[in-house]
Amino acid sequence: MPLSINIRFRLLAIIILGLILLGAGAVKLRRWQSQRNIENSLVEGLAAFDRQDWPKAAQLLGRYVGRNIERCSDPEVATICRQFAEAHLSIQPPQAATISTAISTYRRLLRDGAFDIAICERLAFLYQATGDLIELQYTADRLAEYEPTNPLVAFWRAQAAIGKNDSETAISELGALIQQLEGDPNRTPEYVRACVMMASIDSVKQSGRARTWLDRAITRDPKSPDPRLARARLLRNLARFQPTAARAELFEAIQQDLTVAMQFPSASAMTRLGLSEELRLRGQFDLAESQIRLARELPLEQVKDYYLDVADWRVDCGIQSIRIKTSQGKTAEAATEAQELLGGLSAPHNRLEILPMAVELLATTDRVSAARELLNEYKEMVPVVDLQTDARCPPRGIRPAGRGPAISCY
Repeated sequence: MPLSINIRFRLLAIIILGLILLGAGAVKLRRWQSQRNIENSLVEGLAAFDRQDWPKAAQLLGRYVGRNIERCSDPEVATICRQFAEAHLSIQPPQAATISTAISTYRRLLRDGAFDIAICERLAFLYQATGDLIELQYTADRLAEYEPTNPLVAFWRAQAAIGKNDSETAISELGALIQQLEGDPNRTPEYVRACVMMASIDSVKQSGRARTWLDRAITRDPKSPDPRLARARLLRNLARFQPTAARAELFEAIQQDLTVAMQFPSASAMTRLGLSEELRLRGQFDLAESQIRLARELPLEQVKDYYLDVADWRVDCGIQSIRIKTSQGKTAEAATEAQELLGGLSAPHNRLEILPMAVELLATTDRVSAARELLNEYKEMVPVVDLQTDARCPPRGIRPAGRGPAISCY
């Protein structure tokens, strides 16, 4: 009998051991399968990234990033995390969730990974686009820890200060930067940007020094389009308060600045829009339309330097084109273009920008039924209908500090 009990205990022990080994094997197998699935997701996600299937890339790369982001100090992991963030930002139209995911990924890389100025630049762009001035300031301070003399530090700090209506801090940052760059011929673009930002601040403060700053920028780089455009706009505003003889002189100077600015082949998206508007206001409609054509021909990647939502860019170009036609008295053509533009837009905020203009133009050209239909749509979107098309806000595109001076279209 004792022998029988002993055998039973041994058999039980063997069974328990077998179950333990079997369970351990199952766990190991599950881990292996999970790792294999993550590796497959990575391969498929990178393939989706290469073919620019952004939603698929974001989904598949997310499985890898979710498991490995704690190892973002590893250069290979960091690269994949950046691709994951870029995939989210490339999804159109952008959503709050996709932008937030990209920002949190970049922040993790900046906090735990190797320092990368490209990540700082990406975060600074996103913080300016979303109006997060505190984080923009933090990004500037983080860059200053590694590259204290980098002009981007002053640009971002100044931009954050401007957003908080702290013009004195912005002037202090930009003034120190201009002094730093004064004798450095390799930093001419940054010097020009700083001068144009200073002019923009002074034009608001009405200190009378805006033209001086723009003159300095143009003296440093006579072929740069942005200070030329800014000075043309400034002189146009000054001409309204001058006697006839003085206005003629200012108009000649404006034309000279616009002519030089138009000759710059790599003018940015925002600069093209600004040039188009200034030319429209001068009645040079053919030239104004040519700037819109050039703007629309810009590579998408250049547009994304200023617009998170590419549809916003199409809307701004479309509205400017319609304004040019309206100024020429081509109301019927303008109304048709507004309808065509609406036909390619689905996002409510995009349609909301075009609807007032489209309703007015259609009503003016006796297309009452179409105008009434769009008016009803507009009423459903906003509680108060305002058909003052000239009262629209400037384009939503941003000019990231350090990438170019802040020049609005109007």
